[in-house]
Amino acid sequence: MIYIDAGATAFDTHDGDLTGSIVTINPVDNTTVDTYTVTYNVIDLSGNPAVQEIRTVHVNDTTPPVWLPVPADQIVEYGTNFNYDVNATDPGIPVTYGINDTVNFEIDGNGSIKNMTVLNIGTYGLNITVNDSYGNTNYSVITITVQDTTPPAGTQHRQIK
Repeated sequence: MIYIDAGATAFDTHDGDLTGSIVTINPVDNTTVDTYTVTYNVIDLSGNPAVQEIRTVHVNDTTPPVWLPVPADQIVEYGTNFNYDVNATDPGIPVTYGINDTVNFEIDGNGSIKNMTVLNIGTYGLNITVNDSYGNTNYSVITITVQDTTPPAGTQHRQIK
């Protein structure tokens, strides 16, 4: 949500409505996470200043990182190493990655996933998460299928006559 200043009103018992004379100092930058102070000042026609009004505005990041591209299911040949790179972005904010199966896999700070053990034939479900420094999280669930498509190596047998 973008901050829109609600403004302020001022009324003086002698001068009436002074809303149009309010001087607002509003440093809020909707693109930068921070806490801002907006001040409102007004002086009546006799030169008497009103008590300064202050509004505190917190600009927060509530947008999770975005996958580029969204992680996809993978197939790996039995006996080979699994390596898969995921990528997420959150403009100007560092991201960290995580996975649920840390026994069989690991993910590094660059989003590179690899196997930590010999993967048996079958399927592995991975919940991959990416977090930004403001606590926003995105996740993707992928299936890694380990299959054996290599024909057995054998020797030829000849019949001797």
